[in-house]
Amino acid sequence: MNIESEKFNELLNNARVYFSKSQFFEAKEICNSLIKIQPNNPNVLHLLGLIEFKLENGNKGLELINKAININSENPIFFLSKGTILKSLAKYSEAINNYDLAIEIKPDFQEAYFNRAITYYKINEMNKSYNDFCTLIKINPKSSEAYFERGNLLSINNRDSDAILDYNNVISLNPKNTLAYYRRANSFRRLKNFNEAIKDYDEVISQNPKMSEAYCGRGLTNIAITRFLKINKYNEALSDLEKSISINPNLLEAKAGLSFILLRKGRNEEGLNFDKESNGLIRFNATKGIYYING
Repeated sequence: MNIESEKFNELLNNARVYFSKSQFFEAKEICNSLIKIQPNNPNVLHLLGLIEFKLENGNKGLELINKAININSENPIFFLSKGTILKSLAKYSEAINNYDLAIEIKPDFQEAYFNRAITYYKINEMNKSYNDFCTLIKINPKSSEAYFERGNLLSINNRDSDAILDYNNVISLNPKNTLAYYRRANSFRRLKNFNEAIKDYDEVISQNPKMSEAYCGRGLTNIAITRFLKINKYNEALSDLEKSISINPNLLEAKAGLSFILLRKGRNEEGLNFDKESNGLIRFNATKGIYYING
């Protein structure tokens, strides 16, 4: 390698560093100078394409990455990047085709499996999404991201017991993953394992005291404890739901929970106001003369 090549690669690496720090204009300036020296350098064209994508010029980014692929069609990263841009443009079938090509070149390409799984999910191909996450976990059993997303997929499909196992793995790998505790708490709540749900909501709140959804979830769990276990936790629920609303005044579930408690306490005017704001998630059983949360 001559001195000029060394200098070229050094500048390209500098551009990559700027890109990694989200300093896109600085990275673009270097790449533009390099492309004048080597107009057909696929690595520079690829990086320029990613920069344009980050600067919200997706079509320009695609044009540049296509040029890179035309010069070097054996680099799986180029197809991954093209798929990512296409996914952002909601061109999901084309994105999947490019992830397919990336995996064909590099069968253990974790990022390609992950992105293809997410894309399959977006087009409601749940089984294919699930299978890609499973393959990814076989390739890398320590991928907390794959366990987390597979857990979310299982939870959405009413497989909360299986989802909890995946969230357990996420937390084992990353005990500070607040969202994993939150999602696991929601699964425990749906399974009526209220004690474990409360523990997880407590952990979420200890890690992130400003997460309104966690206060809401804990409040709804205390409502469920009151209803199903006949242990009166309405005051605790009321406190949590009010806290949730104070952080996020637009959280519909929290408004529904507040409406439910206020109506149960006979504070009908306040309760019905919150019910209107929650888009009518509260229903009245005329036979029993009680209010309940719809669904």
